[in-house]
Amino acid sequence: MVFLNSSLYFVGLFLLDMCVFPFCFFLSLILTHLSTFLGYIQEKGTKWYQYTFLDEYSRFRYLEAFEEHSTYTSAVFLRHVVEKFPYAIECVQTDNGTEFTKRLLPKGNDTPTLFENTLKELGIRHKLIRPYTPRHNGKVERSHRKDNERFYATHTFYSFQDFSCQLQIYNRKDYNQFPMRSLGWKSPLTVLKEYIQYDVTYV
Repeated sequence: MVFLNSSLYFVGLFLLDMCVFPFCFFLSLILTHLSTFLGYIQEKGTKWYQYTFLDEYSRFRYLEAFEEHSTYTSAVFLRHVVEKFPYAIECVQTDNGTEFTKRLLPKGNDTPTLFENTLKELGIRHKLIRPYTPRHNGKVERSHRKDNERFYATHTFYSFQDFSCQLQIYNRKDYNQFPMRSLGWKSPLTVLKEYIQYDVTYV
């Protein structure tokens, strides 16, 4: 299962409480989260966004930088995630942002977004969290707080390309390599590799 969400600040990203989805188990490796975050920038008046994919089981993340957050960029990011993640994704969870859905718009605007059409094309189920309930995305929110402490608070970006490059390096060398108590003090990358290579789980 995959969860997607967007926000101007690391709010409401992919994670949900597992009790909300009793049919999705950690061992399935199909629960992931997607989200957007407004990155800090050097040039005033410019906004860049961090899209986040987070696997519920391993906490493995894939990040990408975009210059906007729209239903188009959400669809592009989803395709990139499907290409890179080693297992088929069965379900994506997002918040109710217009880059994902028109659910909360006035009546008459209920046509599917490009993102929703892409999910349908790929055979992925879309799960929306309850409106105004960011706690349903708790794991991603926590990962974004770590981003804020370890990355955004200590880095300066001089161009979009610089932001994108630094973001990829940070995620590869820091977050995915960082041991977590919830994973038995293993890193997300280690947990994912062990499952892929040996069918070994941390639980």
